[in-house]
Amino acid sequence: MNLIINDVYIPLLNTDKRFVEVLGGRRSGKSVAIEQIIVVRALRDSWRRMWGLRKVGKDIRKSIWEVFLFILKDMGIYDQCHINKTLNQIILPNKAEINCMGLDDPERAKSLAGATDIWLEEATEFDEIDLDTLNLGLSPVNCGGTIWLTHNPIPRIAQSLTWIEERFLTKKEIPVGKIIEIGDDTLVLKTTYKHNKFCSQAVIDQLEKLKETNPDLYRMWALGEYVEMKGVILSDYDIVDSVPDHAKFLSYGLDFGFSNDPAACVKVWKHEQELWVQGIVYVTGCTSSMLTKLLIEKGVGVYDEIKADSAAPEQIQSIYDCGLKGIVKCQKHANYKFDASQMLKSFKIHIVGDNKEMISEFATWCYRKDKNGKEIPKVTDGNDHYIDALIYAVYNKSDNFITFLNASALGL
Repeated sequence: MNLIINDVYIPLLNTDKRFVEVLGGRRSGKSVAIEQIIVVRALRDSWRRMWGLRKVGKDIRKSIWEVFLFILKDMGIYDQCHINKTLNQIILPNKAEINCMGLDDPERAKSLAGATDIWLEEATEFDEIDLDTLNLGLSPVNCGGTIWLTHNPIPRIAQSLTWIEERFLTKKEIPVGKIIEIGDDTLVLKTTYKHNKFCSQAVIDQLEKLKETNPDLYRMWALGEYVEMKGVILSDYDIVDSVPDHAKFLSYGLDFGFSNDPAACVKVWKHEQELWVQGIVYVTGCTSSMLTKLLIEKGVGVYDEIKADSAAPEQIQSIYDCGLKGIVKCQKHANYKFDASQMLKSFKIHIVGDNKEMISEFATWCYRKDKNGKEIPKVTDGNDHYIDALIYAVYNKSDNFITFLNASALGL
């Protein structure tokens, strides 16, 4: 069997602690490592019933489920397993089980009664009551039962800790790369990209670049620290369930995914100085025809206006040819994102629905800083796919934006 686990995670293989909290920066390899450990523990003990959970079931397929299947193929045992793609269930050769589901599936959640191990991927998406409920229900016969949590730190609200910090991370200083015990029932491990031997040099270079361009983001994404972000651009926003009748449809905005970046589409409504923004599509690996089909399925009409990234004229033409005749390119000018940031700050923005990706983007979109830590009139790039789509949707649509465009053109 071919299985290489990053060294820092190997001691977790034999733990019998109730909680294992693994946090870290981006590309630290923590999620894959825990999936590998889950597979090994299940192969070792035929009585194990392992559950991998996301808060929302739709996130399973393109995340933990695909990685489990990849690990089985990498180990050369995929063909010996029974794979139920409808239930997201794997029966290993020794009859141990690995199951994946979202916590938003109440019927399937009843099956957790026989679990031996429960893994919460992207644990910050869950509420503390979710963990308490799962903990109370975890009572296997053959072992004490373990709950695994993996996540990246998220931006901290001023003078407030997240529930995970309060529960697991305040009792001791958490060193990097060393497993520590918290009380009698918890292990905590914090890792970074430096503990992942498979992290590419290109990713390392991008993370290291943040030292100069955005030190707060570097601390959070590269070092795995909880950070109260300074200089966040969009602070006047909230989360709502629906769009009021008096808000008028403005436009769709579409940011194309390049390389491994997702394509993101938003639908935007406007009323006076308020915007309502709903994420329509957020997906990687789509061709133009696939993306067109998704947009139509989400309700985009043939002649609905879609303002798209002008850097991809071939994709715009392809989507037009596939049937969405309202797609047009968004005109951009030098440093347009800074002008857009100034315009967006003049609006009260409502995020429609509990969209984790959009909320994360809003919470981390900052102005760049010079080597002395002073903000400069440029915005950070990277985690801004929905935001780019929002900018395209409102481009030249708002009186505020037209004012900024004219001022920029005049050098004012």
